[in-house]
Amino acid sequence: MEPGRARDQIVEWLAGDNEYDVVTGTDPSGLPECYDVCLLDSEVAERCFDSLVQRRNGTDAYLPHLLLADDEDALAGLSAGRGDLIDELLTLPVGRETLLRHVENLLATRRASLSLAESERKYRQLIELTPEAILLVDNGRIRYANEAAVGLFGADKSVLMGGSTDRFVPESEASTLADVVASVPDLGDGATGFTELTLVDARGREIEAEVAAVAVTYERGEAIQLLVRDLTESRRQAERLRLFGRAIEAAAHGIVIADARIEDTPMVYANSGFCRITGYSLGELLGRNCRFLQGENTDPEAVAQLRHAVEAGEPTTVDLLNYRKDGTAFWNRVEITPIRDQDGELTHFLGSQRDITDRMRNEQRLTVLDRILRHNVRNKTNVIRGYADAIIAGEEPPDVAASRIRTAADELYTISEQIREFDDVVRDIEGATELVALDAIVGEGVAALRQEYTHADVQFRASGATTVAAHSTLRAALHDLLFQLGDTEQPNAEITLVREGDEVRLEVVDFGGAIPCEDLELVSTRVETPLEHLQGLELWLLRWAVEQSDGEFSVELDPEAPRIRMRFPAAERELRDS
Repeated sequence: MEPGRARDQIVEWLAGDNEYDVVTGTDPSGLPECYDVCLLDSEVAERCFDSLVQRRNGTDAYLPHLLLADDEDALAGLSAGRGDLIDELLTLPVGRETLLRHVENLLATRRASLSLAESERKYRQLIELTPEAILLVDNGRIRYANEAAVGLFGADKSVLMGGSTDRFVPESEASTLADVVASVPDLGDGATGFTELTLVDARGREIEAEVAAVAVTYERGEAIQLLVRDLTESRRQAERLRLFGRAIEAAAHGIVIADARIEDTPMVYANSGFCRITGYSLGELLGRNCRFLQGENTDPEAVAQLRHAVEAGEPTTVDLLNYRKDGTAFWNRVEITPIRDQDGELTHFLGSQRDITDRMRNEQRLTVLDRILRHNVRNKTNVIRGYADAIIAGEEPPDVAASRIRTAADELYTISEQIREFDDVVRDIEGATELVALDAIVGEGVAALRQEYTHADVQFRASGATTVAAHSTLRAALHDLLFQLGDTEQPNAEITLVREGDEVRLEVVDFGGAIPCEDLELVSTRVETPLEHLQGLELWLLRWAVEQSDGEFSVELDPEAPRIRMRFPAAERELRDS
């Protein structure tokens, strides 16, 4: 305003109790960079119009201007268009309370507008940062698109904004989008639900999507905001996960997932292959640590290796002797792989478990066969050759050398018979089992033992029906064991054969020291090496014959009375007299 008493009085009122920061001036150069309300007279309104309009256009918020004039016709007296700048008019003279009330009302509106502008600014930032595509549509035209929409539709923002939605909506889906827009609730009443439809990008590539809509205020008008969610990748990912899940469930080997974040690392998933291998149902497995599959003959060193890998969060592969729900043992190749989250924190272990019992048995059998062919047969052949050379050289009496040659030949024959039995066990041809009365087989062997070793003290007790489906080599293997019991200074053994439920149990206790505990330990838990091996094949053939008869072979290593235990499934039907 022009200087004078009126301006001084107004400044005094405004800067008094209200503590407004008041700036005065009469030309554009005196205008501050920003202000919240401008009081001006008609002359200054004419002179500063362009500068005031520039400031108003430079803000998103409401910027009020109050005209103070001598009469109510002052607005009409302004040049064309100048009156658009003025929000309110007060005629002079004016009272203090009236002036302050009008100024405070304008300031309240200004504050509300500033708050709204800040909210809109933050809203725009949020919209730009959201990973979902946002389109603002007015009468089928795109008024705004965020960066996610630019990426989804593969078009520049300048191309999107102002363009028609028809470009990205196939004709077949136009009615679906129209139904979504038509169902938008009134402003402030919420949004529609998501509707699935197929869109296309700027290159014509199909986009499987779902769309929701809400009514919003945009540039002082009402528009429709569309939220477009790309389902293409999520559906592909879901299909890959379904395929992966089906593959895991169909896998022949066992797969488990254990939670490393929970104490004792319990299983939280197990596939049907693991249930089939172990004999446990899913409900019996979940929530437990896999160690419950271990048993009396599980190697502690292998368990320690597995435990160390779990504690260190490292992958490892271990071969363990585990036990099924029914108590039968099996060799389990366990592979564990740690799973970490995006921050590198260990969360789970993926375990793969394969039943390698047949492979372990075959490796074991091949090792034994290699030892027989390389060691036993070679030794006997060397004996025969040595005594033959001695006869030729006249170094040994012919009758003595011939007797020793005969003995070595007989031993070679025995080995050849054992190898034949070995071949039957390894090949395990179909039909190699038959129903037999185990008490009769053992009884025959005990009788032959007593006849051969008259000084032998062998007790045999049998009770219950003992019919089993035995492999063709079981009879010979049991007889070989019994004759081995007699081959000592004081043969003394106790044999027990009983039927217990669905099982037939055969136990042989050696009190005479005929079978060394070292041999029993080797044949029950380990594999032969060049330094650790049995002299003969009898114990191996017995174990394999029992296993080929669907039985179990185990030992109890008491130095004074080692015990051999054999367990067979009882036959479903009894033998009948022919």
